[in-house]
Amino acid sequence: MPLSSWSAPENPQLRSDLTRRFGVSSLMRLSYTAPGDLRWPKAGAPSPSSPSEHEEWGRAVIQNPVSRAERLLRPVAQLHGQTRLVTAALLIPVFAAVFWFTIPRGTWPRVLVALLVVTVVYALASYLLSRVSIRISHDCVNERGFFTTNRVASKRIESVLILTVYRGQSLETVQQLFLLDTTGDALLRMRGQFWSVDSIEAMASAFDVPVRRVEEPITGAALRRDYAPILYWFERWPLLGAAVSAGAIAGLSLVLILLMSPENLVVG
Repeated sequence: MPLSSWSAPENPQLRSDLTRRFGVSSLMRLSYTAPGDLRWPKAGAPSPSSPSEHEEWGRAVIQNPVSRAERLLRPVAQLHGQTRLVTAALLIPVFAAVFWFTIPRGTWPRVLVALLVVTVVYALASYLLSRVSIRISHDCVNERGFFTTNRVASKRIESVLILTVYRGQSLETVQQLFLLDTTGDALLRMRGQFWSVDSIEAMASAFDVPVRRVEEPITGAALRRDYAPILYWFERWPLLGAAVSAGAIAGLSLVLILLMSPENLVVG
């Protein structure tokens, strides 16, 4: 039975036992105007005394154990499918060709080891991607990223900025949301490549702060020029980001080569 459908028992003795167990008499009294709408009274308000008041208190507590503002946001579902498709398109032809050459020579076990390493890396990446989420509650935003976590207290959120940005060189646009503090620094960012419009709008309306929308689409270059302080480092310096990515790919390729043909790398 869901908690929202629970109501205090009609049996006065059972109600009294629950009161003693959970210490109702030591708590402040709650009042509500509609199911699921809880409001804490001022400190010092009298505790419920009569059975009917205990029943009202119990029903109010159970109907909204979590703030109504709480919501869990996840990346777009297509992201997982696109990741699998790109990985398969890159790896299947390569390993199929390598197996075709190595099986007649009897060196295929090394290729199999390399394939297992790549599979483990992909499985780990998929697991990390499945954990990515943003949880909105009444007093904070908890972001679980690919490698890191980020908790933003609601009192630090001063405003919301929503930009419309062209996707690459195409005319397709996506939204980008930034939660900003009093100094204009970004506390949290949501990019339309990974988050749906509904998720972005849910974040924009989650807190009672001003929302600034720039409806006119801007290019990636304009984004780097006008909003550089709130972008990621690899966006501010795209050449450096490309160099780091190329280095990571080269390092992984070297590991695969070492696994598949170590005899070709003998130092004389």
